[in-house]
Amino acid sequence: MHKIGRILWGLLWIFLVTTSPQIIHAITLQKQFQLTVPDTALKVSGYTSPYSLVIIKDNGANIGSVTSNSLGYFSAVYNRPVGIRNIQVTSTDQTNTTTKEISKSISIQSQQTTSIDFLLPPTINYLGQASAPLSASSQIVGYGVPGAKVDILIDNKYFSQMTISDSGQYEFIIANSEIGHGNHTFHTRIIKGVATSELSKNADISIKSESGGSDFNIIVVPASISTPTIDYPSDGVIINGNSVKIYGTAEPESQVNIYVDNKIVGSVSVDKNGYWEFIYYPDKTPISLSVEACKNGVCGVRSKTIIINFGDENVLCKYQYGLEQYRYWEVPRGEAIRLLAHYEQFSKLIIDWGDGTKEIFNSDTKNDYFYHRYHKKGIFNGSISFENNDCNVTLYFSVETKSINQINNLSEIIALLAIILLSLLGSKRLVKKQKTNTNID
Repeated sequence: MHKIGRILWGLLWIFLVTTSPQIIHAITLQKQFQLTVPDTALKVSGYTSPYSLVIIKDNGANIGSVTSNSLGYFSAVYNRPVGIRNIQVTSTDQTNTTTKEISKSISIQSQQTTSIDFLLPPTINYLGQASAPLSASSQIVGYGVPGAKVDILIDNKYFSQMTISDSGQYEFIIANSEIGHGNHTFHTRIIKGVATSELSKNADISIKSESGGSDFNIIVVPASISTPTIDYPSDGVIINGNSVKIYGTAEPESQVNIYVDNKIVGSVSVDKNGYWEFIYYPDKTPISLSVEACKNGVCGVRSKTIIINFGDENVLCKYQYGLEQYRYWEVPRGEAIRLLAHYEQFSKLIIDWGDGTKEIFNSDTKNDYFYHRYHKKGIFNGSISFENNDCNVTLYFSVETKSINQINNLSEIIALLAIILLSLLGSKRLVKKQKTNTNID
């Protein structure tokens, strides 16, 4: 029996020795044949103005969006079907101005990533009146790829070139006398390395002759108006708060129009010393800001556009506000209200009580509580503002004062009712006591 067992073990050993290499080889070959099929994808990349929203379409259908970085570069990958596709790309800059749509065709290959690049044209805006006098200047602004060259063309002819700033902005100021009267069309284009973009959208202007004539209106042009300045804030600043005080200089006793994203949001008068200021409450971030000065119905060249970013007011705005939970007060007329207003390192604290009384406190103020009496009946809408270069916050409150006579009459009525009630209780006790004494007798 043992001899048979040894023979069987020997045969098993011979089988394993002779077959195990084939088994191992078969297992190895099985692992080698595990395949991964790559996606069929499209990579869309290119350059436009910084922090712009890039919209990408395939055969007219929106397939996605991406935001460009500080250098204007954007890139996105999408799974797309095989074949020839027509890709369209546009971008919207920080002033909410959109580029011309650029379209390219590409053949997407199976099971690989096919790439397509775009150099988008700049955005363009004409700042000024659509019909301008010959003695004025035309101001053309827009956004493109930072550090690239931008050409301006007038009536499809090259006119001038400049380098785009690091913020992506460009600005041409051209004397209308260099262009001549008549209707004219402006375009711009980007030159980045050896690549040149298509032309931008067009900006149109009509330049009127000042000498009269059958084809033109007679325009009386006053002396040229100087370009206003924005002294604060500076370009690219981050404001922590829910408002910003904008100020600068302009031609004395003129009117300054404030433009946010190329739309007028307000106008202020310039004093005799040439100073102006305006408080703006943003509803988005970032914003583009520029101003122009106007006098006697004629406006000058708009200032250089700057970008303002708004952050979280709680980052640098360390304030306490006593009305935070009580924005509405009801008080008797003539009674003083107490307002808690404490802000670390403010340069100016302004309390507008809403009844024509305004108090301004500087950084030396040590008070945390401020008192005020309303001497008239009514509703008063007030505000409190904390201001410095890092933070500007304005908060609002309402106070309704009641007639003190009404309140006094109510008090008298309550007191009279209390006296009557006490008298009745006293009489009832007296009657009860007399009955008790009678029963004892």
